[in-house]
Amino acid sequence: MFQPHTGDRIGRVIAVAATHVVVLLEARDDGMPPQTVQMGVLVKIETRLSTVFGMVSGLRVPLPSLTSSQADLKIVEVELLGERLNDPTAANGGFRRGVANFPALEDAVRLTTQDDLAQVYAPPRVASVAIGTIHQDSRIAAHLLIDDLLGKHFSVVGTTGTGKSCAVASILRAVIERNPNGHVLLLDPHNEYARAFGDQAVVLSPDAGLRLPYWLFNFEELAEIVLGAENAHPEQRKILADVVLTAKQTHFLRTGLEKNGTIDTPVLYRMSDVLRSLEAAMGSLSRPESVSAFQTVKNRILALQNDARYAFVFGASLSLRDEMVDILSQLFRIPSTAAR
Repeated sequence: MFQPHTGDRIGRVIAVAATHVVVLLEARDDGMPPQTVQMGVLVKIETRLSTVFGMVSGLRVPLPSLTSSQADLKIVEVELLGERLNDPTAANGGFRRGVANFPALEDAVRLTTQDDLAQVYAPPRVASVAIGTIHQDSRIAAHLLIDDLLGKHFSVVGTTGTGKSCAVASILRAVIERNPNGHVLLLDPHNEYARAFGDQAVVLSPDAGLRLPYWLFNFEELAEIVLGAENAHPEQRKILADVVLTAKQTHFLRTGLEKNGTIDTPVLYRMSDVLRSLEAAMGSLSRPESVSAFQTVKNRILALQNDARYAFVFGASLSLRDEMVDILSQLFRIPSTAAR
């Protein structure tokens, strides 16, 4: 139930902007120093029509004293999050994101109560999962909206050791438990999550099961692998593009794409044909100084073929065939018979 003017008063509003307000901390009624306010704490500001909620996003002392801190002005920056209408019978009553009724100068700022926190963080009526509790009160569950979470980009940020990996694992476990038929593709270059999901996960790695052959990549992706992420010499890029396109010509002729096929057309081709085209091009050069660029491209391809770390891309195969069905069935856990 809505109860106005509850919660300890900590200060008053001294500046208002579209997204945040600035608060001056006040001494308590008993004459003691201002209450300690931490980053991330939810506070509330009572306006004429609503109670506005915001989160502490900054703390500062503009002119620190060299003698006693009790006389210092203590400033709190509060980021506005949403509001609750003062009329509990209104059709759109309850907490809502966004602020329509902004605080005014001198409005009181108070700490939120447990009832306030319960209403702000109440489980939504749409599909959601509980992933833990809020920092300010461990009795209040923290929920995530599944559709909004997975339908948009989001990030989990924090300094080293603060539990980012544990947070991601908790989110994914909660989503999977709520949606047992869902599929999650997790890229884990540091092998942090394999043990977090037990037998719920199928782990694909370059050493076991992962297969992404070079012919799957477009030219930009292939050039980044072969020539490096840095800006390669334009001559080397042109050489690689020419020999890859030549290697694809055989498939173009067989499938009738000789007039429409491009360097990015996803068709099968052999890396041995690419090396053979490089050798032929080097043998036909009239200027020896031009051979070095061709030799560099050739050496990079050979180095990748001999590097065990890239076996899942350039590994030798007795036959060249379209493996897209098998690859997609592995990544998305779809039976191959169903995918066909």
